[in-house]
Parts: sequence; C-alpha cells; structure tokens
Amino acid sequence: MTEKTTPTPEEVGKRIRIQVERYNYTVPKAAMACNLSQATFEAYLYGKNMPGGVALTGLARGLRCSADWLLTGEGTV
Repeated sequence: MTEKTTPTPEEVGKRIRIQVERYNYTVPKAAMACNLSQATFEAYLYGKNMPGGVALTGLARGLRCSADWLLTGEGTV
C-alpha cells in the first residue's frame, strides 16, 4: 500500500503551471478563467499559498483538470 503524503503549495503550483502552459494561458487569462484575482492566482502558481476548497474548485474548472490531480498529481488530468 502506498503511503499518501500531504501536498505542498509548491507541488500544487507546479501542476498549475503545467496546465497554464498546456492551454497557452497568460497569467491574467488563467486567473480570470479560474475566477480568482491575479494576485491570488499568482500566490498559488508560485507555491506561496495552498488553495482551499472554493479556490481549488475554481482552479480545476478554469484549468480544465481535476482537483484531485491538482492536489496529488495522481489520476486523470
């Protein structure tokens, strides 16, 4: 059985960057798609803060991926 680890803000930020690059988003466009301010989006993107439930839902919708993948990197994008 694989032991689960708590995701870090840096890991989540890395996966956010993957999706931003995948869809050729600019930071302002990605923030708007996620219904977040640019400052808040950048805090997640650069691994400064960990998104909570509402923000995570917005990120998943705006970046066209699953919240589980954003947090863990596992499963389908």
